Amino acid sequence: TIRAEAAKALATVRDTDSAGLLKAMVEDSDGRVADACLIALGKLGNTQAKNSFVSALESTKQEVRTKSAEALGDIGDETCIPALRKRLKDWNRDAKLAAAVALSKLKDRESIPAIRELLLDKDEIAREKAVVALGFMGDTEELTLKAVRKILEDPNGMVRIAAADTLHRLGDDSGKEFLVRALETGDKDAKLKVLTVMGRMGTLKDANVLENLLNDADRSIAIAAARTIVLIKQRAQK
Repeated sequence: TIRAEAAKALATVRDTDSAGLLKAMVEDSDGRVADACLIALGKLGNTQAKNSFVSALESTKQEVRTKSAEALGDIGDETCIPALRKRLKDWNRDAKLAAAVALSKLKDRESIPAIRELLLDKDEIAREKAVVALGFMGDTEELTLKAVRKILEDPNGMVRIAAADTLHRLGDDSGKEFLVRALETGDKDAKLKVLTVMGRMGTLKDANVLENLLNDADRSIAIAAARTIVLIKQRAQK
């Protein structure tokens, strides 16, 4: 895990001097490390690394197509858009959703209608991923905003949390009230997700409310609340 995170960090700081080491680590016996190094090389402009993921989009294994789409979204090369668009019609849900999120990170506006359509999917994971993708896309057209606001009424709590987060990314904080209420439930996963979102959109007033969670019996909730409060206060000081 540490090696994989180190590879991601080297790409983030654009350390081209690490290219040789990253190439050697592509052969690492741990697949997570090998993939992270290949993605890092792609982000640093290595065409061969990028092309290997583009080719893998045609794999007969759905998990390979999924992982490749995710990698191309992280690499952020717009030349990969045509290949990713093809995967929007993939028969496998995960591969299709990974392509949608990747295209949203690449700001491919032509894929917006197809992603928006996924908001109507009967699969809750598809709806959640679609609303997340629209947040990455940054599409503030009224048609999209209206569709995402409607998702705030979704029967699935995780989908509603994602919708509130996306609305915030699009300049609309109308979902915050729901997030505050979600913190009062007994759903640990929902609480942790809300705290992550509140770290991006919370105010100092929200930070005071979150202090009630610092003594939560579940230490993971308490730690997440503390981290969120720090993020909110740091943002307020900027």
